[in-house]
Amino acid sequence: MSDFNFYNSYFKPNPGIKTIVPDPVYNPNNAPFISSGTKLARGVSIGKFLGGVGEKTNMNHITDNAERLQIARQLYLQAMAMNTVNTDLGKFASKRLIVVEGLYKKGPEETLVSGGLNDLATKGRVVVYQLLNEAGIPDHASMFDLAVYWKDSILFEKLILDYDRYNVDGSLECHVILQMPQVDSTYKGSFSKQLETRYNGSIQTTGELIEILA
Repeated sequence: MSDFNFYNSYFKPNPGIKTIVPDPVYNPNNAPFISSGTKLARGVSIGKFLGGVGEKTNMNHITDNAERLQIARQLYLQAMAMNTVNTDLGKFASKRLIVVEGLYKKGPEETLVSGGLNDLATKGRVVVYQLLNEAGIPDHASMFDLAVYWKDSILFEKLILDYDRYNVDGSLECHVILQMPQVDSTYKGSFSKQLETRYNGSIQTTGELIEILA
């Protein structure tokens, strides 16, 4: 069974909540210790979410094993989402999905907004992604396709299609921000599948995705 089919087939709906039955090979609950090398899916370890080009970090600041395990559970959901692209033989076969911003470590003087994206990223619940083409160049034109693909094929709490023109040359950038709900030890959570499109930090749509062209 492919990773894509496993991910989709093993979600069990319940009133108001959904439960994922993780692959026992990669279930963090079965790991003796959680580290950057802990495997979460085929070809995806926790380290994949520590080396984002936006904010590089490690797990050294997290000394509580229970906290590490909970972060690993959250990142397990992200790894399964990531593998739906990594194992795709269709439109994403020639693309590479990278983590732009993964597990977040707040600065010593930083105050995080409770429930904000950076706060959720410290818990492994938010990851920012980007697609690269065969030449290793960001493929912003395919990001809308990725957002729609995930909208239709996976479970999540919130998906944000995020456009901006913050580059010095004013060129258009696009990322997909994938937010997962907090799950318990049995991987039960509220996968509400909210949608949002942003441009330069401002919300353009809620409940639907729109493509912003260069």
